[in-house]
Amino acid sequence: MRRILVTGAAGYIGRNLCSHLLKNGYEVTGSLLNEKEAELLPEGVKPVVTGAISGKTDWSEALEGADGVVHLAAIVHKKETQDKETEYLFRRTNTDATAALAKQALEKKIRSFVFLSTVAVYGVNKTTEPLTVDSPINPTTYYGKSKWEAEQKLTALFEKADSSLTIFRPTMVYGPKAPGNFARLSKLIKMGIPLPFGSLNNQRHLLYIGRLVELIIDGFENTTPGVVVKFASDSNTISTKELILLASEWERKNARLFPIPPIILRCLFSLIGKRDEWDKLGASFIVKDS
Repeated sequence: MRRILVTGAAGYIGRNLCSHLLKNGYEVTGSLLNEKEAELLPEGVKPVVTGAISGKTDWSEALEGADGVVHLAAIVHKKETQDKETEYLFRRTNTDATAALAKQALEKKIRSFVFLSTVAVYGVNKTTEPLTVDSPINPTTYYGKSKWEAEQKLTALFEKADSSLTIFRPTMVYGPKAPGNFARLSKLIKMGIPLPFGSLNNQRHLLYIGRLVELIIDGFENTTPGVVVKFASDSNTISTKELILLASEWERKNARLFPIPPIILRCLFSLIGKRDEWDKLGASFIVKDS
């Protein structure tokens, strides 16, 4: 039986992954920010409190007996302010801590390491042609930059190692109780607020939580030495209108959709300085593994 270390185990992805692993006979260690997060873990996960992670974090207890590592812990849904303190926080947590964990894991002779990066490394919220893994890298946020820097550090470490590294660049994750942008949509539906997206038939590659769990498991079950970088997304695209209807089913609340032409919505979003938000909501976003 393999023991897997899941960092950020109390998060949305971590909880879903840990539950699946336990049901399929794996032993799981979950790293946590604090003791209170242990209450969120599925029963059977061994909790290890690491505190706020950085390049100085000691992962020895968490790595004890582990054959593989799934590194999810990161600063994700945090509003960014353009200052050195915020930049440092992202780099310390998302870059430096990742490199430190990988170094210590390799010293422990782990067989596989899975890192959840992000499509934010490309710095785009919409596509006119499908993105490939080899598309130009151009992160525009501290989050995207910190994840890209982590990818580079990991690749340098694992290129000459006897362990495997799988880097996933996931699109937006959705599913029951998912956080982030999906949570904001769900909240609007629960509040019964009319939404003017009935004509939005855009196409976006998103990522259902169950699909992500499957991909992660495939990643750490690959023990062939080397580095693999790939997207994590559903096979099929979904429109924003379809996503809202799906969220309404999970919330057991009828979505109050009405149609406004997308070109008008785009102009309205631009007028109020929310063009990036429109691109995330109303434009298309297509990815394709090369």
